[in-house]
Amino acid sequence: MTSLHSQAQSNPLVSIVVPVFNPGDYFQITIKSLLNQSYTNIEIIVVDDGSEKSAKDSISALCSQDERIHLTSMPVNIGGGGARNRALEECRGEFIAFCDSDDIWPSEKLSEQIAFMLRHNVAMCHCDMILVNEIGAPLGERLASSMIDLDEFLLTTSLYCSSVVLKKSVIGAARFGRMRARHPFKFWCEILEKAIVSHNVKTTHFIYRVRKNSVSSNKFRMFWYTLLAYILYSRSPWKTPYYLVRRSLRL
Repeated sequence: MTSLHSQAQSNPLVSIVVPVFNPGDYFQITIKSLLNQSYTNIEIIVVDDGSEKSAKDSISALCSQDERIHLTSMPVNIGGGGARNRALEECRGEFIAFCDSDDIWPSEKLSEQIAFMLRHNVAMCHCDMILVNEIGAPLGERLASSMIDLDEFLLTTSLYCSSVVLKKSVIGAARFGRMRARHPFKFWCEILEKAIVSHNVKTTHFIYRVRKNSVSSNKFRMFWYTLLAYILYSRSPWKTPYYLVRRSLRL
């Protein structure tokens, strides 16, 4: 009994949340990268966020190829935040990770992060990212802060879903917002305001795909989404000008 308990502690189940909506070929690459993780005690919670029928059939066919993938289909599109919230209801793992439907994980990513969290007894971690374009050509890298608390997050907003692993026990009632962009802002604020600190695992990274028509590729639109997120979700909205000015000085 003790041996089984010890094994469970050193090899905890990790739930990987993947929202998807009308994906292209990138989704298959993403799922393959998750299934190829060297850390194998995983479940992949895919939420089809109201995709069109042809895409829905492709998603279903792909997800049926491995028993570790669990598919939930939404009848209508509710956005990435709502889809992630739905997935959180299905997660059975002691740890939860997130991956966007067009991002890629190196095979050692999850293993490195779980080992770090168990070794240092921390509740949350993240990693750096490498940016690629639509055909996979490198565009550069983005290095995250070594430690991110609430104040650091409000200055940098440098927590990306595909980089984060955290203990399920710290989530509680925290949920993603319903905005079409910046919906993770609310979730990270609600986690970090519990005095949780996220630690950067420098031995790994994830690959972020930049697409021409995505919201995140339009800097003007992202500025307004960021401003709106501060106003809606920050516990100190009157500090919004202060954080925005400090952000601009650090960019």
